[in-house]
Amino acid sequence: MFSPMNNGISGQKILLSSLKTMTRFLIPLVFFLIGFYDPLGGILLPAKAATSDPELEQRYNQARQIFFSLDKSPQKTQRQPWESIIETFKDLYKKHPKTLWGERSMFMAGRGYYVLYQWSGLEADLDLALDHFSRFVNHYPQSNLADDALWLSAEIFLKHRKDPDLAQKKASTLIKTYPKGDMKKRAEDLLTGLEKKDPLPETKSSDPLKETSTPETIKPQVPESFPKKLPQVTGMRHWSTPLYTRIVVDVEDKISYRPKLLKKDPAVEKPERLYLDLFPARLAADTAPLVIQDGLLKGARIGQYDASTVRLVLDIESIKGYKVFFLENPFRLIVDVSGKEKPLEQTVVPPEKEKKLSLAQQLGLGVRRIVIDAGHGGKDTGAIGKTTVYEKNLTLKIAQKLSQRIRQELDLEVIMTRDTDRFIPLEERTAIANTRHADLFLSIHVNASPNTQAEGVETYFLNLATDEESIRVAARENATSTKRISDMQKILKDLMLNTKIDESSRLAGHIQKTLVESLNEKFAPVKNLGVKQAPFYVLIGAQMPSILVETSFISNDRERERLLQEDYLDQIVEGLLR
Repeated sequence: MFSPMNNGISGQKILLSSLKTMTRFLIPLVFFLIGFYDPLGGILLPAKAATSDPELEQRYNQARQIFFSLDKSPQKTQRQPWESIIETFKDLYKKHPKTLWGERSMFMAGRGYYVLYQWSGLEADLDLALDHFSRFVNHYPQSNLADDALWLSAEIFLKHRKDPDLAQKKASTLIKTYPKGDMKKRAEDLLTGLEKKDPLPETKSSDPLKETSTPETIKPQVPESFPKKLPQVTGMRHWSTPLYTRIVVDVEDKISYRPKLLKKDPAVEKPERLYLDLFPARLAADTAPLVIQDGLLKGARIGQYDASTVRLVLDIESIKGYKVFFLENPFRLIVDVSGKEKPLEQTVVPPEKEKKLSLAQQLGLGVRRIVIDAGHGGKDTGAIGKTTVYEKNLTLKIAQKLSQRIRQELDLEVIMTRDTDRFIPLEERTAIANTRHADLFLSIHVNASPNTQAEGVETYFLNLATDEESIRVAARENATSTKRISDMQKILKDLMLNTKIDESSRLAGHIQKTLVESLNEKFAPVKNLGVKQAPFYVLIGAQMPSILVETSFISNDRERERLLQEDYLDQIVEGLLR
């Protein structure tokens, strides 16, 4: 029952509740007004008060110590250590933005990206450095590092972006906003140099660990002693026709590259040419130029452009376009150049062949020449099954049997990338198909899996992988890691625009269907694993419909025993022939 006493108690509770609610909103409001409240992080102490946080200070100092010790470490040219320490700084400033250590961490993250750019040469790293410096000046305009951030931005725009206007703007802002800052003299020297059209004056840090000085690890030029440790460009190879040229540049380790096409300039008698800057890299003393003269390119010249850059120059006669990408294990840079138009080929049919035209020739379907690639070979054994069964031997047997039957029964020209047990680089196999103007390209392989129960047949065409299993298969056939295959997918996005994806997928569908049907006629059940897509190195750059077929699993006991039987191989060939 309701009573006056109960009502009084309820009123007190309501009053107390109201006061608590008001307090909950009023206190943050007061702190917000005086600058101690962050809507995302709650009540914060002023930045200077954070110096009393020994744990946070220790984390920052440890990260800073690692940052500067990296420059003297063998890992200084590796990306992962720099990215790791940058992430540490980013974590600090994101979690503690209103503290002194969060403030300094944002600046150090920018410096980290700038240093990383010195080794990577990637414009994305330079963009991130500029982004951090710009945000730092906006977030911490009163910091004693704000003028340092402006100075480093000016240096980047002048030395690396070749933009004197933006460099001048940053330097002028520095002088105007921070007239008492220790970077003012450098900014004035920069402006004086721009007026005289002199290069940016060299500056030297008095103490690389001092927060208000330009980091010693950021150098405009690589020291003379450094090139000895750079990845070495060891040679060039090429395959060429009047319509297609592939140039391969062999390098000891992974590098970056930047291509640029220069138009013809009659005023200075300069022909059209394509050049690629490879960095960081040094050129082996015995690397010779290439004389090509195929109608597309006159030749390829290569030289040491500066202390850390090797420049490759392709002298052009007439080209339609080009593609640049890299392959790994070992690292090599690939340049594919294509011609402007394809002349009509005159096919002369000998009298004795007139009554033996294949169905494809009678219907004018245009399939006259097929390149068959027996996977692996020589030092590259491919997958190895129990009792020392090598993939390279099985693929060669299948390729030889298939080639013979295509010649005899379809009367088509067949070119084998290898007809003996020899090693052929993956990029050369594709080049063979392109330079011989093949109409179809078929790469034959035998599958393997850590799961010994895995079995069946699958067919691939070149595209971005859509599942982990496809990435694993591609990594094995490419002799690389799954991580590197993931990296290759980024490159493929640019390369897939002009490839025969639709035709290749249809060809893969036909191959998969007839191969499974043929094997099931005598060896049922054979599992149909379907048509898949993945970034296979051997298919990259192919100018015709191209597929890679995984015939069976050498890691599966039953399928391995079948692969050792001639009638099973014959049935594989029958399916491919159909």
